[in-house]
Amino acid sequence: MKVGLLPFAHTHALSYAALLRDMDGVELLIADPDGTDPEHLRGKELADHLGVAYALSYEDLFAWQPDAVVVCAENARHRELVELAARHGADMLCEKPHATTPEDARAMIDACAAAGVRLAVAHPARFGPAYAALRADARSGQRGRILAVRGANFGRLTDDTRAWFSDHELAGGGALMDHTVHVADLLDGTHATIDCSWSQPLHHPHWSDVELRVVGEKATVELTASGQLVSGYDEANRRSTVHAWSPDLDHALLSTFLHGPAEGAVDVPDGEAGLRALRIVTAGYAAARTGQPVPTGY
Repeated sequence: MKVGLLPFAHTHALSYAALLRDMDGVELLIADPDGTDPEHLRGKELADHLGVAYALSYEDLFAWQPDAVVVCAENARHRELVELAARHGADMLCEKPHATTPEDARAMIDACAAAGVRLAVAHPARFGPAYAALRADARSGQRGRILAVRGANFGRLTDDTRAWFSDHELAGGGALMDHTVHVADLLDGTHATIDCSWSQPLHHPHWSDVELRVVGEKATVELTASGQLVSGYDEANRRSTVHAWSPDLDHALLSTFLHGPAEGAVDVPDGEAGLRALRIVTAGYAAARTGQPVPTGY
């Protein structure tokens, strides 16, 4: 299977590239023609470092006729690249949020539908085993009817090499745009409060974390997506230490996108699911501006 990755603007792109490079049956080609980063490798240098073939332009990549592409551009550039991929007949996995406005998101969905190609949105949190257990528990009915959910997603702001994350024009917002969509995707319709921020300490063992508290009629169930920690003592440096470990959610995301879900497992969210999560975000920004409740529109 031929898979293209374009470009390397998002922090997840490096993980995706390394995973796709090592997947059986996958031939990977990277295009990052606009990549400039004085502190980190981008473009052909990064492709050479990874040992992956490189295309000098997006046109060259699509001339290769990929079966699927992974879009890792700045949020505001997703639409142009998704529509480009649709015109070339490639299925695509687009980084979240898959647009900065509902209008762009709808246009992307329509373009893919018209071209007969698949649009999926990269929400890896739904592939965690803790979420799978919580989802099965909720569906079993043992806790009674779900009354409400409290969700949180704490992370940290990327460094200066990914400054576009805090550029409103390119990112569409800040922590609310970056982090709310993960929790919104896990809930997708349930009445909830969502707390998101870039408040994670710099030396926290996890880059970010998703938490859920599900309040049912009979019980309350809590989830911490990245709760796997091993603690100990570092004698060499004379201090306590904590090491995080967890399943590779990016691998599960990519494998499911390319090959489909395992029996009983969740699938990668489609464009409509991504749009629902985005509408929650944009309603949140509107409510912050007006001080009034704002409907999500679905």
